[in-house]
Amino acid sequence: VLGHMPLMSHPNAGFVWVPLPQGLRAEPVVTSLKSLGIAVSSAAPFAVGPIVPQALRLAFGGVAEHDFKTALGAVRTALEQA
Repeated sequence: VLGHMPLMSHPNAGFVWVPLPQGLRAEPVVTSLKSLGIAVSSAAPFAVGPIVPQALRLAFGGVAEHDFKTALGAVRTALEQA
C-alpha cells in the first residue's frame, strides 16, 4: 500500500519506521492522521539523543488486515498531501 516509500524495520518487529523526505516534519502528519482516528507516532518519544529523526512509527499488532490496509492508505495520502 505504501508503494515506493522507504521503510525501516526488523522482520520480527510489530512496527515499521517510515523516514520522511527532507523538509517534511512528522508532527503535522501525526496530527492529520489523528484527526482521522489513526494513531501513529513521530520519532520524538523514541529518540535517545538531541537529534530527532523526522519519521513515522507505524505499529500494526492486533489490527485486522482490512483496517490495516485502510490505515496505510490514509498514511500514504497524508504524506502525499504534506
